[in-house]
Amino acid sequence: MGDKLDVKRSAFSLAIVFSILYILCALFFYLMPEPALNLSNDLFHGIDIKKIADTKVPIGSTITGLVEIFFLGLIAGWLFTKVYNWLLKY
Repeated sequence: MGDKLDVKRSAFSLAIVFSILYILCALFFYLMPEPALNLSNDLFHGIDIKKIADTKVPIGSTITGLVEIFFLGLIAGWLFTKVYNWLLKY
C-alpha cells in the first residue's frame, strides 16, 4: 500500500502550478499575441479564437483570471488527492 498524500499540500501545490502556468501564458500572449492565438486555435480543435479574442487584455482581467485559476487549482488538487487516497484502499 502506498503513502497517503496530504490534502492541503497537494491542493496548494496544484494551485501554485496552475498560477505559474497562467502567468507564463499571460506573458506569452502579451509578448507575442499572434503566435499565442495560433497556439490557442490548435488547442481548441478548430475553433477560431482569433475571431473572438481581444489582444488588449486589461490588467484587472488578468488578475481576476489568476485568482480564478488559483482556486480552480485548489479544488482540482483537493479532488485529485481525495481520489488518490481513496484508491489506495483498493
